[in-house]
Amino acid sequence: MKLSPEDWVDGFQTQAVCRNILIDLTSGAVANEPLREARVEWTLAPAP
Repeated sequence: MKLSPEDWVDGFQTQAVCRNILIDLTSGAVANEPLREARVEWTLAPAP
């Protein structure tokens, strides 16, 4: 899991500067096998 290399701006409401979280679901996968299950959990917390 890593952050996207570039920021983007929410142009709809908040004008917040954001970054996407990129998750590699192919790591450890067998070639030509469909992904059967994936699960991601996270907790948002204030920066120290």
